[in-house]
Amino acid sequence: MSETQSSCSSHSQVITCKAVVCWGIGEAGKVEEIQVEPPKASEVRVKMLNASLCHTDILISKGHPIAVEGARVQGAARIIGIDKNDGKREKGKAFGMTDFINPDHHHHHHKSVSQSFECTGNKLLLVPR
Repeated sequence: MSETQSSCSSHSQVITCKAVVCWGIGEAGKVEEIQVEPPKASEVRVKMLNASLCHTDILISKGHPIAVEGARVQGAARIIGIDKNDGKREKGKAFGMTDFINPDHHHHHHKSVSQSFECTGNKLLLVPR
């Protein structure tokens, strides 16, 4: 069987993969084998050669809410997301963001907030210009 035929036939089968799984808050992630269903009509299966955990995955597994969710859980009345990528607007709103500002389209720099935090992990963004 050719590689193309083998690849095509695996797209319609359940496959076994390795994944880091956390079964509860405070529990360490464990590498386990999982079963992955075949892709549905609007989905595709992608072969991953390498992957890693994001720091937010680790924080969430330890019970720490992050970014928008953390602000919402703590009772913030307004949660303002600021990003140059307009595509993040809908995702932020799904997690509870109330307002979105794209600095490329918003030039009112006189506003202030009572609390703010940076959640990209990029320390250079914290340095005043």
